[in-house]
Amino acid sequence: MKTTDLTTLSNHAITMIAIQQVQNFLSRTYVFRYNENTHRIVYKRISDAEEFHYLSDYELNLMLKDIGNANIPCSKDLLRKAIFASYVQKFNPFAGYLNNLPEWDGKDYVSLLASSIITTNKEYWQSCLKKWLVAMVASLKEERVISHTAIILGGTHGIGKARWFHSIIPFELQEFIVPFTGITNKKQFFKDFETNGRCLCFEVEHINTQHGIPLDQLFAQLLSLYETGFQYWFNEDEIALVNEKNVQFKAVSVEEKVLISFFETCNGSSKCIYATGSN
Repeated sequence: MKTTDLTTLSNHAITMIAIQQVQNFLSRTYVFRYNENTHRIVYKRISDAEEFHYLSDYELNLMLKDIGNANIPCSKDLLRKAIFASYVQKFNPFAGYLNNLPEWDGKDYVSLLASSIITTNKEYWQSCLKKWLVAMVASLKEERVISHTAIILGGTHGIGKARWFHSIIPFELQEFIVPFTGITNKKQFFKDFETNGRCLCFEVEHINTQHGIPLDQLFAQLLSLYETGFQYWFNEDEIALVNEKNVQFKAVSVEEKVLISFFETCNGSSKCIYATGSN
């Protein structure tokens, strides 16, 4: 049997041999993945039917114990080097989910989902929801795509606004995804009205959080819409419509209320008073 004389090796070579020994043990015992979205490593034992979970110091200590029981010399620093080496396979949970969706069966699940919320403007709600959902899928599919809009639901406290948003995210993605959404119990909430064009605001009358929409089929439809060129962004005319619809949600400050109560804009024939901002 051929052996290596460690006295003839450099410290770097000795370290690399030790790392290889540890990696061989880890490969026989665990499965590791590097999450490209969270930039963290997840793992599970090969022998167990457990789900992948994040690697923490607690798990590292358990691994050190297993490695020691196998009579392999290893420190926590060496273990970290072995795990964080390039042999750990990278994965993207978003791409993994979208690439493994079933074929869309042709049913309009977007419209069914839209009908689970009753708003004061049905057609506008359906149109905006469809664009927002496809934009979300597009941003998951392509790094260059950014979803520029957020859906804001306003309505009575406790009717299920937050629960509804949670209900439309597949279980596989709930840990990773942060959709651009908002909820409020107030009807008038815009203070910075200049930025309102990015918000798709709706007054909600009723929500069915138990809609039972099959999310895999919903996302299969959204993916199909994206891949067939559906326009998920808002053009100039559509942005103008969003701004028009959002006027009703503008919050009027106390100062503005006073000005409106005591002053009015002059027309060409009326007598006016000029004033500066400090006045």
